[in-house]
Amino acid sequence: MVIFGVLNLLRLCCPLIGRCYRAQMCAFSPVFWRCSSPCRFSGLLLLLYQNRKAWYQDASLAEIEATKSDPNLVDWELVRRETSSNTTHEHLRDFMVRQRYGLRRDVRSCMMCQQNGGRVTENDIHCLATGRTVWMSSSACDCPNYHPAEGSEEASELITRSMWRSGNSNW
Repeated sequence: MVIFGVLNLLRLCCPLIGRCYRAQMCAFSPVFWRCSSPCRFSGLLLLLYQNRKAWYQDASLAEIEATKSDPNLVDWELVRRETSSNTTHEHLRDFMVRQRYGLRRDVRSCMMCQQNGGRVTENDIHCLATGRTVWMSSSACDCPNYHPAEGSEEASELITRSMWRSGNSNW
């Protein structure tokens, strides 16, 4: 496959990037991109589902294509790891805040809840409302105690707090 220009490559990999950053792109000289066989392209796939759950997955090109065809998927974004110094947590935080407060989509995550008591294990946080340890990515989907952050700054702060445990982040 031959692709002319970085913008066309980005559009193929992630239509959202082409749309979001069109005004910031400048003219490029033709660039030839050839995938090796098999293609080794991979990235961090950020996902929003109909049940309002936001999550991520490290994915190859084939996995990206399979995931994009999921009928329960509302939106997705692709991040090429080698072009970013951000951690998975920072990308997920930014994606959830952008979806909820920028695009006004209903995103429910214990990580954005005011009842978030902080991270307990790799996948769990402490819920102040129930006093229990809960799965941080999807327990809020049907939770009657869910109280989302009131704005993007508070949401970013809550998500950041939910990612840290014992002074270290494994993400």
